[in-house]
Amino acid sequence: MIKRSTTSIIFLLLILSIPDVLHSQDTQNPGKRSAFTITVGGTSRLDTFYDKGYGAHLGANIYKVNSKRLGWDAQVGVNITGTTNSSETNTAFMAIGGGRYYYVKNEKGASFFVNFLAGFALELETADDYSGVLPDVGYSVGTYYEGKRLITGFAIENTEVLILKLGLKL
Repeated sequence: MIKRSTTSIIFLLLILSIPDVLHSQDTQNPGKRSAFTITVGGTSRLDTFYDKGYGAHLGANIYKVNSKRLGWDAQVGVNITGTTNSSETNTAFMAIGGGRYYYVKNEKGASFFVNFLAGFALELETADDYSGVLPDVGYSVGTYYEGKRLITGFAIENTEVLILKLGLKL
């Protein structure tokens, strides 16, 4: 089993390599511009029947910039959520893609959109008496406000968490 610190280092290196990939894609095909966003956030478990849980989100998105209403969107991210009354921790590493739909699009600033993403997720579950790794279907459904440099919104993602996200466009 891969140690958590090794997995975190690999994930961080993947995120840090994305700007180089974006730059090379933009110079090869300048007609299709893309943008890059880093997001952080707080998570809250949706399934609170047994125990409440809170945690953190870290993600990176690449998406089509000049779409009038509908465009593509891709995300790599991690959600870490623990429970308040036990030692259980759920971690989901995701590589997902799909589309975003702008229901309010203002070229000079504020826009609002929803995104629907699906792909691969690797879930790590740990507690006092067990730990496991489970490949799963990754997903994210969210609604967002997009300004000139900031993005904020809510999403429901893997390990059944509600996430309040704040992002910076690079």
